[in-house]
Amino acid sequence: MFREVRFEASAGLRGAAGAYVRACGSSAAPMTDRSGRRGRRLELELGHLLRREGARVPLAFARANRALCGDLVRRVVGALPGVLRDVGRGPSHRVYVSLIAVAPLASAQEVHADAGDKARGSYTTVIVPLTRHAGQGTTEFLMRDGSFSAPAPGAAYAFDGRAMHRGGANLSRAWRVALCVVVCKGADPNRLAGSSLCWSARL
Repeated sequence: MFREVRFEASAGLRGAAGAYVRACGSSAAPMTDRSGRRGRRLELELGHLLRREGARVPLAFARANRALCGDLVRRVVGALPGVLRDVGRGPSHRVYVSLIAVAPLASAQEVHADAGDKARGSYTTVIVPLTRHAGQGTTEFLMRDGSFSAPAPGAAYAFDGRAMHRGGANLSRAWRVALCVVVCKGADPNRLAGSSLCWSARL
């Protein structure tokens, strides 16, 4: 269902991500999640920080916070080889990177799969937790008996994109932030064209 990945996020990466999410949450133009709900669950696609375009990261915010954005991207790029070390990928695979930020006291997502109609082994998601708060929750995987299983608190983990799962509730009063890395054969069906950082499999 999922497996742990041997990677420990640096304090610098955790700090840069936390500062960025806090700044987004307090900006004059708060972002919305894909269902249109404000302040609950954000997917912050880091490609916008380099190209300074697109709706999910407001242009004015990116310009005003260039140093903050640049520090975050630099630290993420530095961490990627370690995150991807245990994830198999071929020459036709792409790597997409985003931050997932779940607001304090947010409820759980609906159960879903990420991969759409992708074949087995062609879509892998890696999640690296960047915050550690009691009660913050994590991804929960649906088992055959209808129960849920979850990774150990704070552990990085990988799973096949066809796995049924949900983002668990955040019962804490702090943002839950994680680095999300998708390794996908061809385009990721969950992303708008040109909306994410994308690297070749040479990383």
